[in-house]
Amino acid sequence: MDFKGRQRHACFVSKIDHICEAHGTNAQILENLGAVFYIRTNQPQTLMHLCSDNNFIGVSRNPFNLSLTPGGSSSGEGALVGFGGSAIGVGTDIGGSIRAPAAYSGCHGLRPTSKRIGLAGSLSAGAGQESVMAVAGPLARTIEDIDYWMKHYINDGKPWEVDQNTLRLPWKEVAAPKASDLTIAVMYDDGIVRTTPPITRGLKETVAKLEKAGVKIVEFKPIRTQLAYDTVNSMYTCDGNDAQRELLAASGEPLCRLTKWSLNYGGGKELTVTQNRKLNMIRDSLRQEYTSFLIDNKIDFILSPTYNNVAPKPKQVYNWSYTSLFNILDFPTLVFQTGIFQDPEIDQWDASYKDYKFRSELEEIECNIYNPKEFVGAPVGLQLSGRRYFDEEVVAAGKTIVDILQVDLTKIK
Repeated sequence: MDFKGRQRHACFVSKIDHICEAHGTNAQILENLGAVFYIRTNQPQTLMHLCSDNNFIGVSRNPFNLSLTPGGSSSGEGALVGFGGSAIGVGTDIGGSIRAPAAYSGCHGLRPTSKRIGLAGSLSAGAGQESVMAVAGPLARTIEDIDYWMKHYINDGKPWEVDQNTLRLPWKEVAAPKASDLTIAVMYDDGIVRTTPPITRGLKETVAKLEKAGVKIVEFKPIRTQLAYDTVNSMYTCDGNDAQRELLAASGEPLCRLTKWSLNYGGGKELTVTQNRKLNMIRDSLRQEYTSFLIDNKIDFILSPTYNNVAPKPKQVYNWSYTSLFNILDFPTLVFQTGIFQDPEIDQWDASYKDYKFRSELEEIECNIYNPKEFVGAPVGLQLSGRRYFDEEVVAAGKTIVDILQVDLTKIK
């Protein structure tokens, strides 16, 4: 986001010398509310990595294991909040860029429903693309801080008065629900990439604790996830990457490994208006199908992995399917910490893994990256998703869940 008198480059070398003439919407609102800014944190080239690689700052490190990435694109923000260097941080998310850093770096993070938080006064190569919208949101070490940030940013900051693209929708007071009043559908596998042992264990142990506390658990086989993933990937590159390539070519900077990967999402082909409209129709049918499933089955939320693994090695994160599903659905999604960490003695593939038949090359790549000895101490963060514009309910339920799990990130050293 733009900050008057400071650089804003989105990790494009061609924008290094850009100095903001005025605050963007979010910087101005937060400063008016008394926020103290002291650092702009690292991001990846093009902002389209779940990592932090770029050509002039390099990679950020994970505070729990320095050989791992803190995620991306809000890379440094996740790391900073995770180790207690900031009370709260602000990230953006179009494919998982708030949630991956929160999950990987040991903090909480909220991807709000679109148009609740302003975006005016920010740089993105995706500007003008509305098939899948970027959002901004907070990262913090308590769910209460996330609730506090959302409440005051929206109700006191009134972003709709300065950003025409923001809805006039005040933040409601929603009490944390009783465990016995919650019905949660659990997605153990999205049908695209299986989870690694620490994620599988973390999800099962979390579900066991929730059930013991009285939460009703329903196993959920996700709906048309491959279609959702193919569709959202085509949306990311619907202009044939013209905007990205223009910003990259202006300096002639080399493409980072994950930039090459993300530019090929959806084949990296420019779409016609008719093709883009068809993608939007698929998106809307998926939104209705998921919403109807929740309503018809009286389910409050979906609990799922944030990623198929814990924090990966830098430059080795290829799959976005667990996060981008909720971008195309535009479901508000809260990442919370489980208090569980990767243990190389426990979190090993079982004997059946050697005979496992991979469903795709992507799944094979992701699964074969996992070596128990290389991910020691990485936190397990899961995500909780609710219906569009039920952001307050998602955050309130997050308080109940974190209380059941007895997670206190302020005491983690």
